Amino acid sequence: SEKRRTLLFAWLAYLVAMLCKETAISLVPVVIALDYLVLNRASDEPGKAKSTRRHLWRCHVPLALGTGVFLVLRIFYQGGVLSDRPSMGLWPRLSMLLETIGHYGALTLNPYDPSLQVAAFYNPARPDWMMVALGAILLLAFSAGLYWALRKRATVGWAVILTMAAVSPVSNLVPLSLRSLVAERFLYLPLLGVAFLVGFGLQAARPQLRRILSAVVILLCLSWTTVDALRSYQYADELKLWLATAESSPNNPLAQQMVASTLVRHRRYGEAGKWLA
Repeated sequence: SEKRRTLLFAWLAYLVAMLCKETAISLVPVVIALDYLVLNRASDEPGKAKSTRRHLWRCHVPLALGTGVFLVLRIFYQGGVLSDRPSMGLWPRLSMLLETIGHYGALTLNPYDPSLQVAAFYNPARPDWMMVALGAILLLAFSAGLYWALRKRATVGWAVILTMAAVSPVSNLVPLSLRSLVAERFLYLPLLGVAFLVGFGLQAARPQLRRILSAVVILLCLSWTTVDALRSYQYADELKLWLATAESSPNNPLAQQMVASTLVRHRRYGEAGKWLA
């Protein structure tokens, strides 16, 4: 009965997560990978095979089927998930996927220049080739790491799956009906996977090197926290927020439009007209 109550509360928590934000769909592969790679249910010990099959039918299959039903209902009865962009060929779709991953990688590797909106109004005829290349490198690196981890049945494979699964719903593999190709808020879940990867890397390092790397990680985290603290004042005022966004992304038309809209609400029509122009 205790296991049933635990499973019931787990299902309720997942349902609430899906109702809050559909990126919770990434939990499906993460939970399955957690079971097989971290909890080692797939080991060859006596009785483990039967336990694994029971867990598969009681948890994993219902989780996947329930998620599928939820997504079908979400798409066909509420809408707003799939893109209304015109259909694209294979290469424009691939370049959009790689550019999206590249932007996420750039935001992760260099968080010192934050922007509320990134790569708004994607133009498949003029992709950002630097971001496309970075996205290809990151995708190949994660795929190679996942292949190695699965062969070794290493725990680090779970962190790789967590990172990749969290990026997938917002990677534009299926183009989303968003006015921005990439946004900082889409990195919340993937950064959790990156944190686990860093932790597993520190565990694998030698003690002396581990201390040095830990000090570096702590200093980086402190610097990132300082950047966020200095930036937080912008969120107290909508106009300051969009002005800062437009200044950091001067070629972003969506940011300029949002500045103008905010100025109109403040009845500063002359300034709004300049931003609209």
